Amino acid sequence: MITRQPVIRVVLVMAVMAIEAYAVFANGGYFPDAMTLCVVGAWLCFITVLITEKTEFYAGWNRAQTSLLGLALAFWLWVGLSIVWSISPEDSLTDFNRTGGYVAIFAVGITVGRYMFPRRLAAVLFLAVVAAAAGYGLGPKVFPTVIDNLDDMGRIAVPLGYVNAMGLLMAMGFVISIYISSSRTFHWLLRLLSVMAAPLILTCLYFTLSRGATLALIIGMIVYFAVAPVRLRSFGILLLSLIPTFLVARWSGTRDALIKDRMDMSDRILAASSLRWYVIISVFAAGSVFTVFLLLGRKVRISPSVKKATGAVLLITVLSLALAGSIWFVSSKPSFSDWSSQAYHDLRYGAPSNEGSGRLLEMGSSGRWKLWEEALLSWNENPYLGSGGQSFPLIHLLTRDTGTIFEKQPHSHPFQLLAEFGIVGFILGMAFIASAMTFSTLALCRQKDRWEKGLAAAIISLLVIYLIHASYDWDWNMFGLTMIYFFFTGIMLGWPATVPVIPPRPVFPGR
Repeated sequence: MITRQPVIRVVLVMAVMAIEAYAVFANGGYFPDAMTLCVVGAWLCFITVLITEKTEFYAGWNRAQTSLLGLALAFWLWVGLSIVWSISPEDSLTDFNRTGGYVAIFAVGITVGRYMFPRRLAAVLFLAVVAAAAGYGLGPKVFPTVIDNLDDMGRIAVPLGYVNAMGLLMAMGFVISIYISSSRTFHWLLRLLSVMAAPLILTCLYFTLSRGATLALIIGMIVYFAVAPVRLRSFGILLLSLIPTFLVARWSGTRDALIKDRMDMSDRILAASSLRWYVIISVFAAGSVFTVFLLLGRKVRISPSVKKATGAVLLITVLSLALAGSIWFVSSKPSFSDWSSQAYHDLRYGAPSNEGSGRLLEMGSSGRWKLWEEALLSWNENPYLGSGGQSFPLIHLLTRDTGTIFEKQPHSHPFQLLAEFGIVGFILGMAFIASAMTFSTLALCRQKDRWEKGLAAAIISLLVIYLIHASYDWDWNMFGLTMIYFFFTGIMLGWPATVPVIPPRPVFPGR
């Protein structure tokens, strides 16, 4: 029988993921009306915790959880205080409300993280939201006459409304799909659906042509394979999703109607008719191969030592290939110093093309370098207090070059902290991030059960992906992205020190 407390936590997980689904399909929860509804929902979840937990909420917290919540509250308070000296008080109030929602979700995550089933449910529901967003995002590509992209963009931006945000959501969801597909603790049907969702998510990520999200995913996957105990299984799932996605991406890259802007509708319809079949084939091919291996897995048994050795060999092989490729790339340049100087120049001043798969290999910060310089200039003028939450648009308006595109964010959370909240806000914000990652890593190391440790590894990878991407984009303002970071960080902090080892369910229950 399920006790009352776990049932409440299950309801909380479902409520949080309902907020996430709404935020994702409401332009990421970026605009004030949608953001306000998300914040209200976050605080309702927190109030539910206060009412149902009572004494456990106040007495069941350890020092790490209390310290991290205290840091989050201190940063939130500093955001609120910045309204007093802000050059844009109304926008600072909006930022105060948004940050409060993140803090509330963080506290909810800590309470949810104490039980196994709610943790696993959170991963499954988040993957479902990401898969739904991927399907909707691919809609204009595969059904251009039914779901037309009003922006007429070659890169996928819907439903979040921003291509890089869409890419980040796909990257965070992909690592969760890898774990769920690999874990025998999930029902075989959930694992099959997760495998089928993986190539769909990767295909959507490709069509965003987001260099930042792709880089963050690569680093996140390296972290996952470095710490996850289910490397061999996960590597197989990675191949099942990567191979068909690569073939679809290679074909799509030669079709202007799929990757370029403002293409004729007749060309888009013609390309979509083939793309539909390729996507369907890739999804069902991954599912079919996975089903075959599930059936074979009932008859073939591999010893744990062989699995560990094979996983270690795979990890070493991948890292060796990456190192060899890096050495080959550097040695292929006539002059490494000249190449590095050119790369630095391109990063600072270059702007990659906005369409075509070739942009994934191009350098250039797309004007971010100038925004970072503006943020640092503002910080030098207000080193301790900053100019107030969400005040960067006014800073940029006063300092930008004539004729350049107007930007509302500095496209980097660290630089935004410095410019808007000064050194005090920067220290509070970065202290929370560093401490949360440290305690999350310790929680990962404490896990004895390989399946639970695998889930912890997937969540750690998700957090790394978010933090890397947020360092060069404005993910903080997207409630649908940052809420997930705070929620899963809370889950990692709430994870108990000792977890009972529970044997995995049979692949086919009842047989």
